[in-house]
Amino acid sequence: FILATTDPQNLPITILSRCQRFDFTRIKNTDIFERLRKIVKEQGVFADDRSLDLIARMSDGAMRDALSVLDQAISMGSGKVEYDEVIRMLGLVTNDNLLKLTDAIIDKNIEQSMKLVEDIVLNGKDIYNFIKDITIHFRNLMMAKISQSPEEILDMSLENIELLKE
Repeated sequence: FILATTDPQNLPITILSRCQRFDFTRIKNTDIFERLRKIVKEQGVFADDRSLDLIARMSDGAMRDALSVLDQAISMGSGKVEYDEVIRMLGLVTNDNLLKLTDAIIDKNIEQSMKLVEDIVLNGKDIYNFIKDITIHFRNLMMAKISQSPEEILDMSLENIELLKE
């Protein structure tokens, strides 16, 4: 008998004392990326590294989610996985939009900030993903500002880290 739960603290001690416990952790983005790379190579599907890296990051440590997104991207891309299509498929906001919004906030330009958010919503982007993305973006900005070596902390390209530092 297998008992799986995301809230083991809610189980009575009488049950917990009779169970072996295995805590699963998230899979590293690099490991997910490598697995996706292997899959597309075996399938003979073209997929650039940016696309696979994006899928790995968006899966948030869950291989099953990464495989589902990859499968959907392959289906929608007629046998190839392209970065812009993955962004469109997932309803994501690009780093460019996040940087523009950050600049507007720094400049205290409320009108521009509101226009950018409205454009994001009107273009069909998922607002919940946007909120998550902007939160991660501000965290990354803080890490780029305070860390001597942000490339060791941040899971992003050196090019994007330089943009954050700027």
